[in-house]
Amino acid sequence: MDIHQEPLDRTPAEAKDANKPLIIIAAILCGIYLLNPTAGFFELIPDNIPVIGNLDEGMAAYVVISAMAYLKGVDFGLFGKKNGSKP
Repeated sequence: MDIHQEPLDRTPAEAKDANKPLIIIAAILCGIYLLNPTAGFFELIPDNIPVIGNLDEGMAAYVVISAMAYLKGVDFGLFGKKNGSKP
């Protein structure tokens, strides 16, 4: 048995499929955070802090929108193609 195995070469489609469950989980968690069923019991950044108070909700919305675009096949936001990646 060879202990020096070659690394697995995954195609971009295989890598995309491997990330899909994590992206769905991130979108669900951010969606729950936006719905905030605890009525403010859990806040990353309190909303009463001027200017930066709503940044956590804005980032959660960005993650949800990016995940939805990713799942529809649109390269946008956090989960789109990175600079220098092959088309």
